[in-house]
Amino acid sequence: MHMSWIQSPSAWGTDIRCRWIRRDGSRSLAALFPGQGYSCEMPLLHYAGKSAMQEGYDLLLLEYGYQAARRDPGPFEEAAAAASADSAAVLRPLLERYDRLAYIGKSVGTVVSSLARESLAEQSRGKEIRQIFLTPIAPAISSIMRNGGLVAVGTADPVFGPEHMQRTAAGNGVRLLTIDGGDHGLELPDAGRSLDVLQEIVSAVGMYLKES
Repeated sequence: MHMSWIQSPSAWGTDIRCRWIRRDGSRSLAALFPGQGYSCEMPLLHYAGKSAMQEGYDLLLLEYGYQAARRDPGPFEEAAAAASADSAAVLRPLLERYDRLAYIGKSVGTVVSSLARESLAEQSRGKEIRQIFLTPIAPAISSIMRNGGLVAVGTADPVFGPEHMQRTAAGNGVRLLTIDGGDHGLELPDAGRSLDVLQEIVSAVGMYLKES
């Protein structure tokens, strides 16, 4: 196992540092796209990443320039576009090493990962691509409908309501995992049940990534 840091400039004028964990000979890469205030070290992304590694994937933990700069991201559409361009710049030189890719995003990261996937479409031609949407937000729905993937949402998520779930469930190739009472962090008031939910999500991620 090897670990290194990839340093790259960002639209916010501060370099981002992204951790790349890899095995000799691996041809699969999972990229973690954080939420606005939800880093790759927080539970959903941390354990989704561990699940991907158990399925043989290398791991890339991304960050956004405004996070590195400790700044407000600014208007959503502009921030998402800039963060996706920065993320794609980190991913682009790595793609030739891999045949399988998994884009795993949390909240805002579901939009950033979708934009990055689009911008890398030419370099990713012929590769197997999986996408995982953890507590997506509404602007990610078009990508979910177009590409399919694993979608995990809570029924008590204030930013992704029943109408969003209905639209999402109708997408081709969508695997929708709904957590009864889960909030935008897929947590519940009861700590033990929250851990059960985390285990359920980790299991779903592993099952989805091992599908042929």
